Amino acid sequence: MASPIERLFALQHVDTELRALRLELAALQSAASELKTTVGTKRSVTQAKRQEVADLERQRRDLEGKIADEEQKTKDRRMRMQRIRNEKELAALRREVELSRELSTQLEDSLLRLFDGGEERISELKVLEDDLAVAEQQLGERERAHAERSQALAADLERLSAQRTSLAGELDESLRRRYELIFERKGGLAVVEVRKEGDCGGCRMRVAPQLITQIHRNADIVFCPSCHRILCVPASRAPREAPKADA
Repeated sequence: MASPIERLFALQHVDTELRALRLELAALQSAASELKTTVGTKRSVTQAKRQEVADLERQRRDLEGKIADEEQKTKDRRMRMQRIRNEKELAALRREVELSRELSTQLEDSLLRLFDGGEERISELKVLEDDLAVAEQQLGERERAHAERSQALAADLERLSAQRTSLAGELDESLRRRYELIFERKGGLAVVEVRKEGDCGGCRMRVAPQLITQIHRNADIVFCPSCHRILCVPASRAPREAPKADA
């Protein structure tokens, strides 16, 4: 039958595995969340650029419409000029044609500048869309990999949790609670071996010989006077009993 210290050592082994699995699971979830945030940011930036390009396209259509309107107005005014004989009216029409041509020139200049800016933004949008496509593909692959690994971790967690419940149930409740407190406060290292040099495997402080003898007897749970961890000695280093003398 296993001694309390052996049960504690086995429990610590299970708890260490559980802690590692939970940390890995948390890291997976954090990485997935970070990647989703990154992709979400890329989507927002790309959508903003799409909106910018769409706005430029609307402005282009608006300018082209205004240019077409001015060209039609100029054409109509010239046709009217052919029918007018009054010099005053003819001069007024000529002035309107001249102003229309000036406006058309300004509109065409604006359209050319819009084309230049539009080409640059379309190129920027293409880069953003390509980058987003790669990021979304990576996100899909990571999500599938994370889902598979998370499923495996969940199965291991369930198995080890059941094992822990069994081991913990074999311990005295007060001892179990003290072990759990030390495990949490000491970074997952509650049960430590006394090293060959005779010092604590946790804090490296010297352990009194009488305590080491007490540990070998396996009678009581012995705590390190310095760090308060639970001390144990590997069975391979336990002292051999002296042979009994013949009667």
